[in-house]
Amino acid sequence: VVAPPLQSIPDVVAGGAVGWLGGSFVASSWIEAMLLQFGAGLPMAYGRVAPPQLYEMLELHVYYRAIADRGLSIERRGESNLLAHVLRDLASGAGGASPQGGGASLYV
Repeated sequence: VVAPPLQSIPDVVAGGAVGWLGGSFVASSWIEAMLLQFGAGLPMAYGRVAPPQLYEMLELHVYYRAIADRGLSIERRGESNLLAHVLRDLASGAGGASPQGGGASLYV
């Protein structure tokens, strides 16, 4: 059995751990597997994919990740607040002492 062309697999929004399924998801997953093989020094796709071909396809992976991993506005606001606290603690000097006088910070 041969898989259908990626362009014929429609993209759909779904619930669960993977929120966006379809051809873009399949392409991104496959490209990620090739990136892991390339990074490990293994022949990609049993030697059927050369690095220049992988670089050409990388745009599909970046596209999928830009859409699928985009946080909602409320999430970005919360993450920005967390980052502000981390930066404040890093800027407070040696030992991690916060301006409030504590000696350690716990981020949850």
